[in-house]
Amino acid sequence: MRTETAAGRPLVVELCGLPGAGKSTLAAALTAQLAPPGGPGCRVLDAPISAAVPRGRRLPRRLLLAAGAVVRQPRAAALDVSRLLGSGPASRRDVVAGLAQWWATNALVTGARAGRGEAGSRVCLLEEGPVHTVWTLLLRTASGDPSSWWATVPDAARSDLVLVLEVSPVEAQRRLAARASRHSRTQSLPAEAQRAELERGALLLERVLASCPAPVLRLRTEAAGPTRGWSDPPRGGEHSPPGLTRPAPAHGSPPREAPPLLGSP
Repeated sequence: MRTETAAGRPLVVELCGLPGAGKSTLAAALTAQLAPPGGPGCRVLDAPISAAVPRGRRLPRRLLLAAGAVVRQPRAAALDVSRLLGSGPASRRDVVAGLAQWWATNALVTGARAGRGEAGSRVCLLEEGPVHTVWTLLLRTASGDPSSWWATVPDAARSDLVLVLEVSPVEAQRRLAARASRHSRTQSLPAEAQRAELERGALLLERVLASCPAPVLRLRTEAAGPTRGWSDPPRGGEHSPPGLTRPAPAHGSPPREAPPLLGSP
């Protein structure tokens, strides 16, 4: 089982998808399955700054990571600020929160790819990685080009693989209604507004993925197969079949090779 890159560093895998797609569930399952001594070791990189952590502990950690990223890349940070302000964010709070998350995520990925952090973990997962953060930033702005966000991200801060957990907005809404935790902003919306937000989010996520520089794999998380109910399914109207599939290359570009994932010889 190969769970590291050719350079011997941990494999950084970002999980992304709509709220309710099952990112936390999959991350917990992989962490348990790959635990030593039988497995190579797996940890969730952004667990210390996730929404599940109490605000009093989460925010200082996130701000410390973000400050470090700004100090290391001040020019890129200035471009990030200018880009976000130019796209018309909903509020000043969204500017601060979005940028802090973006810089903190980049710092986490850079550290993992450099081999820093918890020893013995050959797989590093992200529940709110670069793709998720760009998606969140654009959800909270009036406009914006997803591809522009990757321009200031060095290779060292990019995930090795993006694993998309695909779920329809209809099913995502059903799961959110049944979920006990309430840390997703979407959960606070009325039912009709929630459905509209999930449909908008699904379309925007496809735009972000089309410009993502990392290899992308897809995992359908609805056992019963595709659930219709949203107007513009990705990839020419076809949903991915159950299991992992490679998306069509964007704009005629050649397919990107994904690094060996779990179960590869």
